Amino acid sequence: MGEIKSELRRLRIIHSLLIVFVLLVFSFAELSHKQVVGRWSSMHWLGTVLSLWAILEGFYLRHRWIPRSEELFAQGTLNPTSIRRWQASQLIGLAMAGSVAMWGLVVRMVLRGTLWQSLLCYGNGLFLLLLWTPRSPAAAGRSGVTSSG
Repeated sequence: MGEIKSELRRLRIIHSLLIVFVLLVFSFAELSHKQVVGRWSSMHWLGTVLSLWAILEGFYLRHRWIPRSEELFAQGTLNPTSIRRWQASQLIGLAMAGSVAMWGLVVRMVLRGTLWQSLLCYGNGLFLLLLWTPRSPAAAGRSGVTSSG
């Protein structure tokens, strides 16, 4: 159980750093953006599709891996493989949420998008980071509730 607590602490530190990073990226992009192109180009649509793909992949992988790990924890199976699988699924979710927010930087800085275009990515990325806050698998397993998102 101590190993899970230390891993959860590490994941929450990474989670907090990602939230701060997204806020810093947003601030940097807003302070240093150049002229704005208001129309949607094919590259804007490509960025939108790729950020949607990251969102869907994050939901899919978390839905697939986290409940399996929590079932093992509920059975009292605390082997290193189940702990690593749980940790990997948490990290993948955080990475996918962070990548969605990073598409906001690409839209604003590289594609010279408007603020509202980049806010779509920043807002969704921050929302997913808050939604996918790392939680203790042992508490979810004891209560019989498994998180799927």
